[in-house]
Amino acid sequence: MARICLDASLVLAWLLPAERTAEIIDIWDRLLRRGDELLGPPLLFIEVTSVLRERMVQQQITSQQAEIAFSAFQLLPVGRAWPRELHAKAWEIAKALSQRKAYDAHYLALAEIEGCELWTADRRLYNAVGGRMPWVKLVGDR
Repeated sequence: MARICLDASLVLAWLLPAERTAEIIDIWDRLLRRGDELLGPPLLFIEVTSVLRERMVQQQITSQQAEIAFSAFQLLPVGRAWPRELHAKAWEIAKALSQRKAYDAHYLALAEIEGCELWTADRRLYNAVGGRMPWVKLVGDR
């Protein structure tokens, strides 16, 4: 059983019907069936909640779809991980990658601290890493 850090892009790709491709369904089926330990930083839970609300308010999804997605999100077996050094490590990574903001660096920092892979569907994040962090895996590319 592996430990895998997930970012919001991969979770949202599972929750939002318009983004749920066959590849995303396959990835999540495997993750849930294998029983891997899934984790994310506190930011993951804030981002997913915020994006679902935003998509509903912008009428990209109905209120019923938003409620269903939010309920499904709360049932996902993703643990919250908040190691003491998370923010300091995210700060260092953001500097090293010349990132203007440190949001994505929190996902990278958690995976590095926990010694596990980070799975993302965010090509921009993957490209920003530029191969310097081989444990960052691009899946369900969007």
